[in-house]
Amino acid sequence: MKNVRIELLAGFALIIAAVALRFFPHLPNFTPVLGVALFASRAFSNKRLAFVVPLAAFFVSDLLLGVYDGMAFTYFSYILIIAMGLFVKSRSQVSFALSGVLASALFFIISNFGVWFSTGMYAKTFAGLAQCYAMALPFFPATLVSTLVVGYALTYAQKSVVWLVEA
Repeated sequence: MKNVRIELLAGFALIIAAVALRFFPHLPNFTPVLGVALFASRAFSNKRLAFVVPLAAFFVSDLLLGVYDGMAFTYFSYILIIAMGLFVKSRSQVSFALSGVLASALFFIISNFGVWFSTGMYAKTFAGLAQCYAMALPFFPATLVSTLVVGYALTYAQKSVVWLVEA
C-alpha cells in the first residue's frame, strides 16, 4: 500500500478486525495476533504504521480481555516479529511461511519465558523453565497454524481488494 489515506483506512479496519477476532470463540492459542503482526509488517509501506496498527489492536483487545503477568514479554515478541517481517525482503509465499514459523517460534520462546519469569507457576530454576516450555508445547501447533492461516488470508484479502479497485 502506498497511498497514505488508504493505508490509514486499512490500518483502522485492521485494528477493528483484529480486536473483533480476538473475541470470537477459538481453540486455545488459535488467534489472529501473529498473523496480523506479520501481515502488517509486509503490507504497510509506512514502517510506523506497520508497528502501530497491530500493537494498537493487541493493546485495545488486551485492555478489554484483561492485563496479565508477562505482558511485557508478549509485546516484546510482537515487536520482534514485526521488525523481522520488515527485514524480510522477499515477498514469496515460501518466505512468508518461513517467517510464520519463525514468528511462532519466537513468540513461543519469549512469551513462555515471560510466564516462567513473571508468575509463580514454575520454580525459578532451569528445570522450572524446561517444565514451562514442556507444558506449553501442546499449544504451539495452534499458534503456528493460526499465524499462517490468518497471515495468508489477510494477504490474499489485500490482493483481492487491490485487484477489485484496479479493475
